[in-house]
Amino acid sequence: MKRRDFLKKAGLTVATAPIALNNIKLQTLSNSLLLSKDGPN
Repeated sequence: MKRRDFLKKAGLTVATAPIALNNIKLQTLSNSLLLSKDGPN
């Protein structure tokens, strides 16, 4: 029972990790775009 719960949690982590990484990438991308827009360029 505990092992099944662990596997379920591990599966969820594996499934959501790429989404979290993509969110971080989008965040940094939009931040750098905003910075370059406000910057001297």
